[in-house]
Amino acid sequence: MSKDKSNSTEPKAGKWGLVEAKSRDWTDAEVTEAVEYLKKDIPETWAELEKLEMTTGDLRGTDAVDMQYAILKELHPECEFYEISQLGGKVRDLRRAQLGLK
Repeated sequence: MSKDKSNSTEPKAGKWGLVEAKSRDWTDAEVTEAVEYLKKDIPETWAELEKLEMTTGDLRGTDAVDMQYAILKELHPECEFYEISQLGGKVRDLRRAQLGLK
């Protein structure tokens, strides 16, 4: 007898057969808290990230972005990789806004 999975809470695969991770809705307060934490905990790295944003805008593969991820993971140890990555994106958006960048 086959089990009916129509009421299952398991995530469903998308068009390409990949299951998409559920996103976390980071609040503005959480993002602001993360930015303040980063500025306080790793000020030199934060300054390097600001410099990169204002010059190349490319953070890929830099030690600074890796350090930012590590600190965000320290701040939110309960979160999965994709959740920290989502927070990192929101932190970047706020940093760029603070620098007057789009």
